[in-house]
Amino acid sequence: MRVSDPDRVYNVTLRLEGDIDRIVHAIFWDHVVKSYDVLLAEQGWPPDFVRDCPVGEEVITPSFSPLVPRELAESYSKSWALAQAPALYRYNVGCDRQSPYHVIPIKGEPQPQPQYPIKFEARASVRKILTQLEYQGVIEPCVSPMNNPLFPVAKPDHSYRIVVDYRHLNGHTRTYAIQNSHSAALMNNIVRKKYKTTLDISNGFFCQNIAPESRDYTSFSAFGSQKKFCRLPQGFKNSPGLFLARVTEILYELDPEALSYVDDIYLTDDEILQHLRRVARIVVGFAEIGYKFNFKKSKIAFLSVIFLGGI
Repeated sequence: MRVSDPDRVYNVTLRLEGDIDRIVHAIFWDHVVKSYDVLLAEQGWPPDFVRDCPVGEEVITPSFSPLVPRELAESYSKSWALAQAPALYRYNVGCDRQSPYHVIPIKGEPQPQPQYPIKFEARASVRKILTQLEYQGVIEPCVSPMNNPLFPVAKPDHSYRIVVDYRHLNGHTRTYAIQNSHSAALMNNIVRKKYKTTLDISNGFFCQNIAPESRDYTSFSAFGSQKKFCRLPQGFKNSPGLFLARVTEILYELDPEALSYVDDIYLTDDEILQHLRRVARIVVGFAEIGYKFNFKKSKIAFLSVIFLGGI
């Protein structure tokens, strides 16, 4: 059960096709999720669809091994889906409600950097991404003396992702002593039992909060206005170490035998039920804290999986 936060009020606009809107004000996130069900039910959607497939969410179920009995796979898929709030947008971003607010340790005086030109064909994608990230609390508008260049990168499917060039900021930032796990050391000590699972945390950096006094350093410009990150941005040199430290801390409480490397989690067992219970404990535990998993990239209870390029 999610608890209320008296200092936080959710203001969410639910929109269906046909210009049907509903403004929801709530201090329980569950009330926002329930409003989806009510709005859909009012439009005559079947109860099963309301429960399992809210409009606006791309429903993705975990990829289970054929060795997992169908009834078990269906049961766990539904329980895991219900453990996480439906995504309001295609970019499925969570927020660690227990994360500390990270301070950017500046050295010297970083200077604003000029913005790169944005290709005309990329502008619509960039606007859409920025809008979705802002609505989910990852970025926010600002007026800052600092600027880092934003540029879109084309993907194979002809869509775009955004990247901010933080090389100048990184040069004026002290490096935290937190180190990522060495992949070779992990592979040398990895356990390989019959059933293996890999879980991919979705947009993990964007789940980690930045201290308000440090956010201006992450500022960038687009379409005549400035934005700054409220969460750890990709390209910032301390993001991987801070994120991995937090994941390691959470995972140790949930399952100390599971391994993690940046946003990938690996676990293995010889007995299928024990293995699925461990996977469920990790998925639900992370979801309760505020993380989401990319089930497109996750493999559940397979005999062979890819972790660190091997296994």
